[in-house]
Amino acid sequence: MKNVCMGFANGNKAYLKSISPGARKPFQAGGIPLSTQRLLNFPLEPGLVIVMKAFEELQEARHEADYSTNSVWSRVDVLRTIQSARDAFDAWGTVKDTPNATVFKSALLFQKYWGR
Repeated sequence: MKNVCMGFANGNKAYLKSISPGARKPFQAGGIPLSTQRLLNFPLEPGLVIVMKAFEELQEARHEADYSTNSVWSRVDVLRTIQSARDAFDAWGTVKDTPNATVFKSALLFQKYWGR
């Protein structure tokens, strides 16, 4: 799931870079399999990007909290992490029914099997 989120976020960045003034390279979203790229409409919705980034950050925070014995969490760290999750849920409410969100949900489940 994290790889899908990272791939979509990186692909979106690559698209935005390819359409920026002075861009010299054509769009290539290397982090997203071509079979998945064909289903997406770029640029991705900002709310979807918020969800993907939050997923990455929250998963890393969970791993740190669960497995790093020398990790210390301050109240501010915890509150910031909780707010990130809330922001992601709010953002998801605005994009969950978009075509790109449908592709994203499918990719979370099936991307490793697509294109085989």
